[in-house]
Amino acid sequence: MAAPRYDILIEEGATFYKVLTVRKKAVPATPPNAATGDPGSAYQPPVPIDLTGQVITGSIKASYLEGSPVIANFSCSLIDAVNGKIGIELPASVTAGLVADADKNGVFSGNTLAPVTIGFYDIEALHTVSGFVTKVLRGSVQYQDEITTGA
Repeated sequence: MAAPRYDILIEEGATFYKVLTVRKKAVPATPPNAATGDPGSAYQPPVPIDLTGQVITGSIKASYLEGSPVIANFSCSLIDAVNGKIGIELPASVTAGLVADADKNGVFSGNTLAPVTIGFYDIEALHTVSGFVTKVLRGSVQYQDEITTGA
């Protein structure tokens, strides 16, 4: 199953920080089927995934192509492992340099007030005992230029 997609917006020169909850996909309800005797099932909402014993990592790349350089690595933390809450962060010093890093890869050209897609990211969970890696989130990275500088 593919990891859920969540696109993010990073503002140049500002600390990027998000707390996210990793959840299992919802299971839709199914109606009863008199012909087969299937009683149907009720809707099952998404439930948090227990991330106890896992290490969270994440990176931004210019493209999905193998060999594409990493633009930045997130600082990831478990906020509430049992309830699937993780934190992902890029300090202001990193977000200030993302355009330059993307420019090296020919992704960004010129200043604009509109957000520009500079790449893609994913977040993975490594189970420290089994070594099993699960991709828990993925998406595109939009980048917004900084107006105020020197803060």
